[in-house]
Amino acid sequence: RRYQKIVTALIRCSKLNKLGWKLDQLTCEELIDVCQGMKKLKVTEGKFVDKIMLLVGQNIENFTHSELYKLAVSLIILQKKFPRGYLVIHNECAKHLTKFTNAEIRNLQQTFLKADIRSSPFLQV
Repeated sequence: RRYQKIVTALIRCSKLNKLGWKLDQLTCEELIDVCQGMKKLKVTEGKFVDKIMLLVGQNIENFTHSELYKLAVSLIILQKKFPRGYLVIHNECAKHLTKFTNAEIRNLQQTFLKADIRSSPFLQV
């Protein structure tokens, strides 16, 4: 069921893409689906990915802490290509540090270590 949503979101994006980059019409939830889809399908290249990262950055303050968690975990595949963009996601997660469960914090610690973010407040928890 979840995979179906991801595929649908990616199809919607490619349709929007053909309509001239109307990707900014995506909701935060759809953006999350797309990011999870990109991870599942290992999509890491192209204007589409650049645009998605730009949108994530522009909307970063609109994501809930659980959406930020999904973003951080999904977009780890892009951290080498967008180190500053990934840092923005990390910094926003750090603002919500107290809202994450212990399990989420452990996963984020692993994720941010992989992303080579050494001075993360998640690593001091």
